[in-house]
Amino acid sequence: MARLRRWLDNCHGALGALGARAGRAAGEAARRASATARFAVACSVLASVAWMSSCRTSDGGAGSGGAPSNALDGRSLPPRDAAPFSFVVAGHVYGRPGLSQPRPASTLVAGARWLSADSPDFSVLLGDTVFGWQPEQLGATLPFLREQLPGPVFQAVGNHELSDPARNEALFGARYHAFDHGGCRMVVLDSESDPWLVRGRQLAFLSAELDAAAQRAPRPRAVFLFSHKPIWAMTERTVLAAILGNDQVELPALLAGHQGPSSFAKVVLPRLRALAASVPVCCFAGDVGAFPPDNLHLFAQRDPQAPGLRYFAVGLGDDPRDAFLSVQVPEEGEPRVCARALADGAQLPLEDYDHDSWLQRRLPGGVPKELTAILAR
Repeated sequence: MARLRRWLDNCHGALGALGARAGRAAGEAARRASATARFAVACSVLASVAWMSSCRTSDGGAGSGGAPSNALDGRSLPPRDAAPFSFVVAGHVYGRPGLSQPRPASTLVAGARWLSADSPDFSVLLGDTVFGWQPEQLGATLPFLREQLPGPVFQAVGNHELSDPARNEALFGARYHAFDHGGCRMVVLDSESDPWLVRGRQLAFLSAELDAAAQRAPRPRAVFLFSHKPIWAMTERTVLAAILGNDQVELPALLAGHQGPSSFAKVVLPRLRALAASVPVCCFAGDVGAFPPDNLHLFAQRDPQAPGLRYFAVGLGDDPRDAFLSVQVPEEGEPRVCARALADGAQLPLEDYDHDSWLQRRLPGGVPKELTAILAR
């Protein structure tokens, strides 16, 4: 970062020199002003590229355009320059809290073969991969991930992993990072260090990622965002009421302290919607499931203001309805996201798990007036 600051200082100095010479040569003012403007744009673009390719923060954030090193055990992902390809997504894979059987979720162990059915390039876990780091809490989780899940295994950190941040990072690398694959940009976020929030250095990282995706030539084939908590649910008030099934304890406090739009709504969402006008964008979260049978375990919704932006949530709870997501990225057109049952591999109709469907299940009488008042702040 020191090199980047010196480089920017040099850029600013060069701009100043150009401006002074332009003032002394009135006949060439227009030409020099144009050159200065072009040079300033070049400095800005190059600075963004340099920051994204070299930035590594002390809390585990990294920007990386090359081969990723933030998979389980540092396993590398073989490069792929273009689609088609596929990957799989699963959340809350330790299963249902309070059960005494070995981890991970029994449904995942029994249905592991379905995750490899389409020969995916890699797997993404959406947090709460482990219940805890003690041997009796881990069970067979790590050997299972290494031996049974397809490809390198990436993780969006969950609150349970942060019971031992050092061990989690030793296994899975940086808590937020990004990488390219098949012409797509994959952005993995940390929704747990500041629960439900993306701010500070991570917000700067995410904003730079989205801005760079919008400016790249050619544009990314698609952009995928992964987090544990459905941070995007904070932007739509009734979605928040419908989706927070795994936060029965923290939901009342969260709503009581809700003070209006989050940084995601103010800073990130406008960028996502603008980007989705030309690049398909999918956001995935995994802090659902866990407490069957009433909890939301699968969710799919298009953004009402940006059809190219889609939201998904999926999580396990040692329940017959447990599912995972298979993402197919074709050469052309929108990525296909399919939900498949772990019990038999059957494809599930995602339209049965959208916002309106869940609101009807969870709040058949509509959103209570008291909750509406809180959400309207």
